[in-house]
Amino acid sequence: MIKQKWFAVLCACHFLLLASGARGADLVDITVVIDPEAPAFSVTAMLAVNESGTVSVRLPTGMALSRAEVDNRQADVASDNGLHVIAIPQGAQTPKLTISYRVSRWSDTGREDDAWAPAAFDPDGSFVPARAWFPLFDPAPKRYRLELITADGQVAVATAALRNEEQTADGYRAVFEGASAAGPPVLFAGPYEVAEREHGAIRMRTYFHAGTADLDQAYLDQAALYLDDYANLIGPYPHEFFYMVSATLPVGLGFPGATYFSRRILPMPFMRTRSLAHEVAHNWWGNGVRPDYANGNWSEGLTTFMADYRLAEAESPVAARDMRFGWLRDYAALPAERDQPVTAFTVREHTAAQVIGYNKVAAIFHMLRAEIGDAAFESGIKAVWQEYAGKTASWDDFGAIFGSAANRDLSHFFDQWTKRRGAPAFALTEAASEQVGEGWRVDITVVQASPVYDVLLLVVVETDDGLHQRSVRLDGRSVQASFQVSARPRAVTIDPDYHLFRRLAPGETPAIMRDVTLDERSVFVVAGGADAVAGSAEGLAVRMLEASATGPSRAASIEDAGDRPVLLIGLTKDIAQSMANVGLTEVPESLNTHGTARAWATRRADGAPIFIVAADNLEALDALHRPLPHYGSRSYVVFDGARAIDKGLWPITAGHRLRRVIE
Repeated sequence: MIKQKWFAVLCACHFLLLASGARGADLVDITVVIDPEAPAFSVTAMLAVNESGTVSVRLPTGMALSRAEVDNRQADVASDNGLHVIAIPQGAQTPKLTISYRVSRWSDTGREDDAWAPAAFDPDGSFVPARAWFPLFDPAPKRYRLELITADGQVAVATAALRNEEQTADGYRAVFEGASAAGPPVLFAGPYEVAEREHGAIRMRTYFHAGTADLDQAYLDQAALYLDDYANLIGPYPHEFFYMVSATLPVGLGFPGATYFSRRILPMPFMRTRSLAHEVAHNWWGNGVRPDYANGNWSEGLTTFMADYRLAEAESPVAARDMRFGWLRDYAALPAERDQPVTAFTVREHTAAQVIGYNKVAAIFHMLRAEIGDAAFESGIKAVWQEYAGKTASWDDFGAIFGSAANRDLSHFFDQWTKRRGAPAFALTEAASEQVGEGWRVDITVVQASPVYDVLLLVVVETDDGLHQRSVRLDGRSVQASFQVSARPRAVTIDPDYHLFRRLAPGETPAIMRDVTLDERSVFVVAGGADAVAGSAEGLAVRMLEASATGPSRAASIEDAGDRPVLLIGLTKDIAQSMANVGLTEVPESLNTHGTARAWATRRADGAPIFIVAADNLEALDALHRPLPHYGSRSYVVFDGARAIDKGLWPITAGHRLRRVIE
């Protein structure tokens, strides 16, 4: 989704401008000319103002005002750091203000892996975030009419309602309209092939590059299903359009009424399911109801719950369980100093933030549904949309609305899960049974560490005739509970399917790559001495390790790393010796028989995590730079070039403190 925080900041500046200005126009006409070959970018905006005074406009950084006229006469302008105050002379009945500006320099340098991606101009695809071009007027017009003009062979699109388009001998022209309250539009241009479908009142379009244009009908089919699905679950779709745009950048972004994702991954099946569902859902959560960023961004987690997790639930109970386990496994890899309450999460700047803002928040909504029941949860979701569509909602607002839907006070539930840093940790300290008549009584004691959480624990008793499930409320340091089963009990397990967001018990989780990549103390070690290998290894370490701004630290050997987590990178022939030096076994046999490179996580004898990357040659090592960072939640992955051909988790063989065998 597009991160709205920047827009809130711009609007704050906007409303702090001079208050003694002229009354604003209802409509601003804007013309944007994009020439990706130059590259050149120019904007002309015209609006009618209703009386004399001043009109202020703040231009984005890097934009130079080249013209300001009132009724075709040069206007007096006072400029200061991007803010331009334009005098409207007295006497004119309906003065028309026209400004023009152009790119003087692009200083917009964002991250390529999130919604702060930088503006880009290229004949193969141009992307201009709203923050990089849109003029903020004071007084603010209520609506805008946007004309996009680009070169022959190019097609331009904005995140607004398309009213007209034409291909001329000189190039392409399209007209869009939108409401200012919905936020300024994002612009795209490229050599796109366009496919269109009317879906009820929604104009759906794909803007795909020629090599992927054959996917358009599949994407239109799938998007239509998701638009209908979320409209039924949440409320009416808030736009009259939905555009899917192919990106040259390695991104996957959602905007109001549009999504923009890398053409490299368009053919992959997960893009038309989980990823597309996620971006469609953002039209309701994040871009429809906006988060109160000062008190935490709930939108990514709610979207993860209603898109990614809901699809897993529809697939199978096992797929849903695996996703919940993945949330806890990633959290287990998060160092304590990088933990934070969900109210502190704003945007995903790194994987540590994703563990909290996406995974933990999704788990909170899963636990909320279990706490209040499906009917109350569904009623609450619809009520949030009805009350806050087009507005900003906070965690406290969610608590109030869901409390009303459930007819109970949920303030403690939301306080403990959103305002606290950390997660509860449980232990099953006692489990015994006694035959009572024709059945059996099971007695258990469960304790939890401080701070105390109020949770509903699922208890599963394994008996001679199958599994029996019971629920136990734990709201203090410990609880003792008894219940009846019909056959001899053999074992008791607390929360075996990971329905609670909690700290996994020792022995409950295998080693995964994020045990190393999330720890800011981690260092990388290069096996072997070849300079080319060392250069490639360092480049991979920069992508894998979430280190300081100065980059990841390097150690000469695993021994020199001390107790710090280690990322060991090298050619297969050199890895074995580095491992043997610290008592580690060779490459696991299950990985060593196929592929051109292998990566796996394990632990050293002292318990310190180690993540090993072994490539058969330099070419295979270079091929890992882009795909490997996406597999941090795995214990192992095998690559053939850049393609993952095997991946998974090590089996868990040890017992843990949430399971007890009854003798």
